[in-house]
Amino acid sequence: LTVAPAFNWSTATSLTTVSQMFINCRSLVAVPAYTLPSGVTTVTSMFESCYALTDVVLSASGATACSRVFYQCTALVDASCVALWAATNIQNMFSYSSQLAILPTRSGVTNFDAATTVTTAFSGTDITEASISLLGATGSVASLLASCSALTKATLTLGASGSGSMASTFNGCASLVSVTVTSSGWVPTSLSGAFSSNPRLVTVTFGPSVASVTTFADCFNGCYNLRDIPAFTTTAATATNAMFRDCYRLIDAPMLDLVGVTDVTSMFNGCTNLRTLPAYDMSTVTTTTSWLSSCQSLVRSEVTGMAATHSY
Repeated sequence: LTVAPAFNWSTATSLTTVSQMFINCRSLVAVPAYTLPSGVTTVTSMFESCYALTDVVLSASGATACSRVFYQCTALVDASCVALWAATNIQNMFSYSSQLAILPTRSGVTNFDAATTVTTAFSGTDITEASISLLGATGSVASLLASCSALTKATLTLGASGSGSMASTFNGCASLVSVTVTSSGWVPTSLSGAFSSNPRLVTVTFGPSVASVTTFADCFNGCYNLRDIPAFTTTAATATNAMFRDCYRLIDAPMLDLVGVTDVTSMFNGCTNLRTLPAYDMSTVTTTTSWLSSCQSLVRSEVTGMAATHSY
């Protein structure tokens, strides 16, 4: 099957699902314009692993279950003709569609504001800029845009309620220069690896409160060019290990509340230009392995509360 058949969808009045309809149709190249009946609520995995698919026009005004619809459609470049705006579950919707450069938008924004489940929705795609609105997301946004190696600029807008992990949300975006995250009430619980392995990242504008975040492990690990760190309230943190590892351009460490943190392993490891450490209270820290390794430029430390003198 290389071209999907045309259907008279208007007669399918009792149809509620097209789940896995073309899954693993690896030779499928094109799909005629499909406007699904409003009664169709499930399009899960409809085109999953259709590796040759390049052209698709899909509209489903009533579809809510939309996970993995285009998962691993590795030849798909343009999804601008996809309209699944009622989706409540977009987990892995486009993930690992490695040539996908154009996401669906409304008024210039990839707006899935009805979605509550969104993890890894756009990971591994080839988009270069993204403006994504997820006002309905109530839980995790982990790995949302992870491994988008061509992505240079990202704006993520979250809603008024809910909380969840931001682990690896922007991890591995090798071209990423600028990130803006805003929220009117949604809060993260984890920032583990949230911005890690982004060697070109220069600017992070971060609006959500981080007062509930317990782990900042690897948060900015491998952000070679990051010099200005957002002002984070770390009162709930228990782990900051490798938080700034290999942030070569970091000169002055940001002030953080480390009371309650137990593990700072490799926190500043590889920060070769780091010159100052502020008055961190490290009285609860139990693990400091390599936390200042290769910090040969460090000239001033106001750290207090350590059980042993730290070495550089």
